[in-house]
Amino acid sequence: MSDDGTGEATGDAAVRAITQVADLLARWRLLPTNTLHALRVPEAGDGVLASVAAAICQLLPERIVAHEAAAVVDAESYAELARRYAAATCGAWQPLGLRSALDLLDGEAMVEFDHDGERVRWRFAQPTETVSLDFTHLVNSFAATALGGAFVSLPTKDEQTLAIYLPESAAAELSTLLAEIAVG
Repeated sequence: MSDDGTGEATGDAAVRAITQVADLLARWRLLPTNTLHALRVPEAGDGVLASVAAAICQLLPERIVAHEAAAVVDAESYAELARRYAAATCGAWQPLGLRSALDLLDGEAMVEFDHDGERVRWRFAQPTETVSLDFTHLVNSFAATALGGAFVSLPTKDEQTLAIYLPESAAAELSTLLAEIAVG
């Protein structure tokens, strides 16, 4: 169907993409097969990837982590972010004794917690008040090695980070599918 200027073709593409993502999640037994009827219909102005991200957030809200890029305001900021990421793992990551420290003058931050009887300590560069990419890399590395999962970044329009936690193989498939959807 051609786009008549109303966004109808984009809407059709969004529905197809959402169906592909839902099928993938159902195949991994992460999503009941009868949940598609409850999704909001993409609006004409929504892009395909934005519609897919919104659908994923609707389908699996318990596996979503979201935060603003400028979320680092004090020493507890990274502990709160770690709690959000841990909550998205649906119990796989339960960081005991979680604490964080922040030294903006020296440009450093630290997060530490206990996992499976071992103390985990992350030290990383913190040059600004935005969430450090080093923190995100450490979370993803920990998820892969300690939890057997991964956080897949979802597209957003603003300065927000949005990700979904999935078992590693499902995460790899979703990443590939999102890349395919992005290129059309």
